[in-house]
Amino acid sequence: MTELSHAAQRAYAATVMHEVIVVGGGVAGLAAARRLREAGIEAAVLEARDRLGGRVWTARFPDGSPIDLGATWIHRVEGNPIAALAAGLHTVVTDYDNSTLYGPDGRELPERRQEAIEEEFDALLASLRRLRAQRSDAPDRPLQSAIDEVTAGLGRERRRELAYAVNVEIEHDYAADAAELSFRHWDQDDEFAGPDVWFRDGYAALVERLAAGVPVERARVTRIAWGATGVELTTTAGERRAAVAIVTVPLGVLRAGTLTFTPPLPAAHAAALRRLGVGALERVALLFPRVFWEEGYDRFGWMGPQPGLWAEWYSLAAATGAPIVVGFNAGRVARELAARSDEEIVASALAALRTLFGRGVPAPRSAFVTRWLTDPLAGGAYSHLPPGASGDDYDTLATPPSDCLILAGEHTSRAYPGTVHGAYLSGERAARDALASLGRIR
Repeated sequence: MTELSHAAQRAYAATVMHEVIVVGGGVAGLAAARRLREAGIEAAVLEARDRLGGRVWTARFPDGSPIDLGATWIHRVEGNPIAALAAGLHTVVTDYDNSTLYGPDGRELPERRQEAIEEEFDALLASLRRLRAQRSDAPDRPLQSAIDEVTAGLGRERRRELAYAVNVEIEHDYAADAAELSFRHWDQDDEFAGPDVWFRDGYAALVERLAAGVPVERARVTRIAWGATGVELTTTAGERRAAVAIVTVPLGVLRAGTLTFTPPLPAAHAAALRRLGVGALERVALLFPRVFWEEGYDRFGWMGPQPGLWAEWYSLAAATGAPIVVGFNAGRVARELAARSDEEIVASALAALRTLFGRGVPAPRSAFVTRWLTDPLAGGAYSHLPPGASGDDYDTLATPPSDCLILAGEHTSRAYPGTVHGAYLSGERAARDALASLGRIR
């Protein structure tokens, strides 16, 4: 990454009409700038944060242990472009089958019961697919209403078990409650093959690779005026002009309206932005003095008395050697916790762990609490499809509003929304669109 001094930024901007300006230094923006650079165009990247990566954020505990607080995994490595970019970096496979589940009282459930819950969840998915096929002409509705219909005849205990499975297998994946997801389209996305892996030293190592040689200016864009002659950007570091702007800010920022467009985005794009949902997925990462949990597991779950609260945990101890666990909450539960202080959230997480592992669980040495929902540069986790939305909305956003204005980011990827590889591929697509536009402009 080549970062310009403040004085140099202003002097450069005052004299140069850029060919391309990329708004946002996350994976989509860096991928676009990197591809343009390979084509001989030095696109300027404008980034509002004091770091690159956007929703890829590697922090460090006081002992130096890295911890990813945003994107964590390369999802399905076979054929995944992020896996190719990560060649040579230390990655660790997550074995989701290497897990265990605890009941409301904190006791580990018998293995056969855990297997039965997995089988019941698979049967639920099959029933939902049949129901969707049978009612292919019916209006869309929330996924939860279809789940309620399919499970109406089951006993209370089985419904509770399935609610747990839906939470960790669907709601955590899509960062939304089943009541917020489209029954018809919630799972329209695609995936690669192979296992999921995470970075031993943090996802930021990949961001550094993407950013190598890319000019970056620290500035927040507040307005983009676009027309036949190009774009004019109002930023916290002054005005900028370019033939083409690639806008990679998150869906949550676009929906919040803190970045304005003059004229407004076309009606089809505005409607797609309204239909798509912005998810809630928050985590707490805890560094303890010692390992007190069953160290051999990659993941452990809690089917607690409050559905969805601290239901999914990951242990990093075996792979890193550091006594770290990470707990997740999604959807409504994540939004409810967001109203509490960091101290209260950590205390809630600690109470859950003491239910599972006893009162002897020590206080953590250090903790991180994420707040993507209230982060003005994120506005939430990532996109999902509510009732009434469809994959067509992703395609609409991927279609450039004009030759001089192009959108990119995971919310423009029909096949891979909500993923780093979806963001990366959207950046490459946006770069191709920019090159085509520049060919027409010249």
